[in-house]
Amino acid sequence: MRRHEQTWVEQETPQPNEAVRVYIRGRPLLERDITIGCYSLLAVQPPSVLHFTHPTVRCAGGRFATKTYQADGVFCDDATSEEVYRAMNLSASVEKCVREPGSKFSLIAYGQTGSGKTYSTTAIEEYIVEDLFTTEGIRNASSTISLSIFELQGNSCRDLLSNPALAPVTITTTSSQELSYGNLSTLSVKSKDEMLDSIRTAKGLRITRSTLKNDTSSRSHCIVMIDIRNVETNRHSRLQIVDLAGSERFKDVTRNNAERVKESIEVNKSLSALKDCVRSRLSDKTTFTPWRSTKLTTVLRESLDRRSKGTVIILACISPSPVDVEDTSNTLKWVIPFQVGSYSVSGKAC
Repeated sequence: MRRHEQTWVEQETPQPNEAVRVYIRGRPLLERDITIGCYSLLAVQPPSVLHFTHPTVRCAGGRFATKTYQADGVFCDDATSEEVYRAMNLSASVEKCVREPGSKFSLIAYGQTGSGKTYSTTAIEEYIVEDLFTTEGIRNASSTISLSIFELQGNSCRDLLSNPALAPVTITTTSSQELSYGNLSTLSVKSKDEMLDSIRTAKGLRITRSTLKNDTSSRSHCIVMIDIRNVETNRHSRLQIVDLAGSERFKDVTRNNAERVKESIEVNKSLSALKDCVRSRLSDKTTFTPWRSTKLTTVLRESLDRRSKGTVIILACISPSPVDVEDTSNTLKWVIPFQVGSYSVSGKAC
């Protein structure tokens, strides 16, 4: 495949949405991509525009077809995780959870397996914990922090902090319409080191499988749930960091054995339900959000329900490699309804 020149188009920065914000992060080319001569299909126009060239689609005159996507922020492959964290202004979200009891916030990482979701969320967790323990409300002991970590696989929920590990958790709705997590471990944490050690240990217990894209792909959704409780009011804020299982195309799914096919169908079903809930959250016409569709959307109800006035940040992680072009295209299509604009431009072949 030949390299191409971009025809740049100036785009206005989108107005931020308080309910849902979308960011796109491209990972670097991997050694295996470089070895076979791949080049990046992504070009970033800071701070919020992504140009994505589809090498299998051509416009009139033999040009590559290029689409331009606009989000609240776009990060190229040389952006550090700290730069991503600061650009998403997550420090403000952490501070709000401490200063305003009752706040609800979810960060959701979405993308194909091997696109950098776990890499990104792991780094972001470290910065969130750092900010938590330097916020005044935590330092002066007017708020306390508790931690729970669990994984969702289909309709099953497993505790990643339990002893013995992977104890089943029952998620129900109480008569007051609040979520109840039966048998879920809750760890009261006193320091950032204790919290980070607990997160690392728990995430190491996640279920993984070999897929066409990754030998150790996480096949469950991992939720790190942090509750910040105000000592005086006894009200709590909730901060959730969600590392979703990698999305897979149907034709890739059907190459697996029957058990893996069923597993992948469950993953894709939950991702589709999440998309429906986010779209409903953004719609001015829809008053009902179908959060009961899956365990994943049930867990994210507090952030997805418009009555809670929660905030959702979606970090779409994508690959720059031509090998992953269809998966990258599907990821971008998945996030388009969430405040992302799409514009067609052309790229002239060299």
